[in-house]
Amino acid sequence: MLIDLQLHSTYSDGYLTPTQLVEFIARNGIKVASLTDHNTFYGQEEFRKICIQNDIKPIVGVELYVTFHKKRLNILWYNMDCSDAEFCRILNETQVRRRASVRGTFRNIK
Repeated sequence: MLIDLQLHSTYSDGYLTPTQLVEFIARNGIKVASLTDHNTFYGQEEFRKICIQNDIKPIVGVELYVTFHKKRLNILWYNMDCSDAEFCRILNETQVRRRASVRGTFRNIK
């Protein structure tokens, strides 16, 4: 059985929408999959719906950017409640900070 537990869509740094991503993995025989976009759940419902239509078991996931002891890490987290309002608020705040950081970096390029 083929499994892919780290997929990214256009809601993160992927090139395919959640629907296109599921169509691609279905053509390639994946039977269990997780959409783990960076710090967002935006594509989860679309991904889940299309997975079920294609006989793929969807697993809720997210890839979190974290800083621990001044080191930057990416952590994969699975099977959480993506409708949790507090968790979604934290993810949204993280996205706002990250975008501001990227904008600042670009402003400093001369």
